Amino acid sequence: MAEVVIVENAEAAGALVAAEIVELIDGRPDAVLGLATGSTPLPVYKALREKLAGRDVSQVRGFALDEYVGLDPAHPESYRSVSYTHLTLPTNREV
Repeated sequence: MAEVVIVENAEAAGALVAAEIVELIDGRPDAVLGLATGSTPLPVYKALREKLAGRDVSQVRGFALDEYVGLDPAHPESYRSVSYTHLTLPTNREV
């Protein structure tokens, strides 16, 4: 059953979710993550960058939950580009 947790702000929510994802990765180094885009997950991605610093995440895979039909993947508003810009690039990982 889902648990509702009330936190002080977006940064606290991001840290809480990132901690859960790191726990998943620690237990399953080949975890597959569904990556959302938009402004809502940005605090999660920021916290993940900090929490994953120095960790080997080479086996972790991610996929975009959405994408615009017909939009070039290199377009800055494509979900691929957003995920790359906010999560992959800052953690210095290959796409």
